[in-house]
Amino acid sequence: MTPTDRQDFAALCKRLAFTFNKTLKLEVIESYYLALEQVPLSELDAAAATLMRGHKFFPKPVEWLEAVQRNRPAVFPEAREVLHADGTIETVHNCPHCEDTGWLPDCGCDLAVLTMTHECPLHPYVKNELEYPRPLMRCPCRATNPYFQANHQPIYARDAK
Repeated sequence: MTPTDRQDFAALCKRLAFTFNKTLKLEVIESYYLALEQVPLSELDAAAATLMRGHKFFPKPVEWLEAVQRNRPAVFPEAREVLHADGTIETVHNCPHCEDTGWLPDCGCDLAVLTMTHECPLHPYVKNELEYPRPLMRCPCRATNPYFQANHQPIYARDAK
């Protein structure tokens, strides 16, 4: 936001507070502004609409940032494809181990068998005498993989450059 957006942000906060039947003091609005000042007002407005529909209580700044992140479209760096002599096309990933997902199965299975909760149903492990699907490990490529970074790292962190 720019300094000229301060009044529009205050109006947005009041509209959101009205939805949750809450009264905000000017000091609270100012602290929210300082916490969210790196985010464009248009993204905050879209996130506020999301929060009005799906939240039970007035959101904290971190919840507002999470809503902004959820509303952002996914960024997909251009896939590198290799055309082989036999006519087949192969997609080359930045990390061949996790295929740019950021998750690495420690059981050696193919990533296609994993569930949405990042677990392998084919290889259970026992904990407290109960069987659970084998969980995944975080892939070490997360810190340097541009595909993973573009889709999973917050862009509005205070120390972001």
